[in-house]
Amino acid sequence: MSRTVKAALLALAAAAVLSGPAQAFTDGLKNVSFSAEPVGNPPTLTFKYTKGQWIAGKLNAKPTIKFHFKAEKKRRYRITNWEIRNTDISETITYTTGIKLKKVDKVIMHKVRPKELEPFIPIGRKICEQEGSPDKVFKKKPLSRPKYRFGVGAKTPLEEYADGKTISKKVPLQIICLPEPLKVKNIDMKVKYERLPGKCKVKAHLQAVIKTNKKSKQDVSFWYYRDNGDRQQVTVKTQNSGIAYFNKHYTFKKSESRKYLINVGGDHPYQTKWTPVKVNCAGSHSGGFQTAPKPNTH
Repeated sequence: MSRTVKAALLALAAAAVLSGPAQAFTDGLKNVSFSAEPVGNPPTLTFKYTKGQWIAGKLNAKPTIKFHFKAEKKRRYRITNWEIRNTDISETITYTTGIKLKKVDKVIMHKVRPKELEPFIPIGRKICEQEGSPDKVFKKKPLSRPKYRFGVGAKTPLEEYADGKTISKKVPLQIICLPEPLKVKNIDMKVKYERLPGKCKVKAHLQAVIKTNKKSKQDVSFWYYRDNGDRQQVTVKTQNSGIAYFNKHYTFKKSESRKYLINVGGDHPYQTKWTPVKVNCAGSHSGGFQTAPKPNTH
């Protein structure tokens, strides 16, 4: 065989491994298989609704893909090289050459790099814009997914003939659209007093008006503190206006002086100033009472 013909065959075999669909220039491989499956959660792109836009989150997580491939030689051939390549970014994941094997059966665990998911950010953002909601979590697995290609090559001992095959697999991708986090924008606490029959009998009504950034029904949880250290965990539901109301009623039969505040924790903390609740029973000469002045609110 001339050197020119031999070089042409080798070039065709290399092209079969590194590009193009599966084909055999000579019949030197059999039982070629390739699988690519996520271990645990699939690769995920997360978007957060912020100020009317869907913003892609940082690609910090590195999901794991399990690659499993097999191949066997036929007749005088030997497996000489194999490769796994990410076709979305045209980069090789792993490559081995300079071998002479009768068969290969190998598992490789691959940590997906952030740049392997970057090509899908526009697709994910479009999904969130069309199907996501500012008020609830939305998840979807799109048809467009990361694609990996396995290629394997084989040659005869004197390299007169070469064969190469490729198989491509797509890995599931998950798009998560997260709603805008609930945020308390303001809490207005007021106290109203009502004189009841009796020498010193007063009803106090403390009301907190809680304003949020949502225009839908949402649960707002907070701690209601008294200045003596007592506290109570409370959950109220906003109306469609994004406003929730919290009411407490007290009845006093003697002079009383205490303070209350509300503390909202979480990612967007908010705390009011102390709101006084005070009743001063006047002496028997007046038979009346005095209440605290209207508190300043935060």
